[in-house]
Amino acid sequence: MQALSKIDVNAAHGNPKDSALILGGIRASPGGTEGLNETAVEQLREKFVAAIARAWVASLRCADGSLETAKAVAAGKAVAVLLGHLGHWEEARDLRTQVTAGFERLEGPLAPNTMDAKTQLAYAMQETGQVSQARELYESVLEQQLATLGPESGAVLITQTNLAVLLGDKLNEWALSLPLREAVVTGRTKLNGPEAEQTLLVKSNLAVAYQNLGRHGEAKEAYVSVLAAQQKLLGERHPDSMRTQLNLAKLLHDELGEREEGLALLREVVAVRTTVLGGGHALTRKAADTLARWEALVSM
Repeated sequence: MQALSKIDVNAAHGNPKDSALILGGIRASPGGTEGLNETAVEQLREKFVAAIARAWVASLRCADGSLETAKAVAAGKAVAVLLGHLGHWEEARDLRTQVTAGFERLEGPLAPNTMDAKTQLAYAMQETGQVSQARELYESVLEQQLATLGPESGAVLITQTNLAVLLGDKLNEWALSLPLREAVVTGRTKLNGPEAEQTLLVKSNLAVAYQNLGRHGEAKEAYVSVLAAQQKLLGERHPDSMRTQLNLAKLLHDELGEREEGLALLREVVAVRTTVLGGGHALTRKAADTLARWEALVSM
């Protein structure tokens, strides 16, 4: 592992927003990962990425640990995103709290950067179990964004999407989640086009709401339409395509009694995930477990 310890941290700091640059430095380190399996290598890379990012922010903090300058706040925002991506959500939440305070002080409470920071903070709260606080913050930010940016702003659509997911997936308040998801589909269609990747993703999310509200016919129609478009645009192996196909399989099998059709779709999901992610990946195992349960029902 000696080679990995020689990574040029200062060079990595040159473009902190691009985590791929840091990962690239680790991958290029000669001989540093010899003898390790891919999972161990990736875990090691992530540890170095996080360590470099933390050191970079620490170098910009004031003596009392605060983020005072615009450069420090921007760095904190970038590193908080990275920490969240790596699953360090409590640390990301605390850093996003400081970033939000920094933007509010430097640019004002209604500045786009401040509201964006609040949306990211709400998401970190959501991921750390502070669901009620996240909901309150999302609703506050959304009200401010609608008043200052308008309903078709990309920032508004992101906040609406996050709030809709929170209401549905976390709080099971699907009736409240539905109109937000419908508004997001309308907004994304106007902003990005009817078959853009982001539009198809929120259409799939809308189908999830239909499914949970018992509107199974509408859910099936939406899933089938979105899946065809995603497979054409992104390919059958893309995570979004797989997610939509899995949801459609569950709808057919569990809600509509079309078990053979659902089984066929789920078998395809398991096969693709095994090829792309590997049989030991959590998503592959979860889909495979569901398939085993369904196949056991057929044999009964």
